[in-house]
Amino acid sequence: MRARRLARSALTERSSSLVDVVREVGGIHAQVQASAELQLAARVDGITQQDVRDALWRDRTLVKAWTLRGSALTVRRIATRSAFAIAGS
Repeated sequence: MRARRLARSALTERSSSLVDVVREVGGIHAQVQASAELQLAARVDGITQQDVRDALWRDRTLVKAWTLRGSALTVRRIATRSAFAIAGS
């Protein structure tokens, strides 16, 4: 069970895609920006701090979302669209 969780979290084999990692994990804790950047650096090959910032602020392939618990998460952009569509119906 632990091996499966580590693999699903991209901690046994590093990924090459920032967005894929966030999708597979379901969200990266981002209460503090540096925390999200470090978590992604542990999972994605060759990623830089600027890559994470570009995905959030320039490319908008990732977004920060406040959850019901009051935590900030970095999630894939398409996932938030789906959530808003469901919440609005």
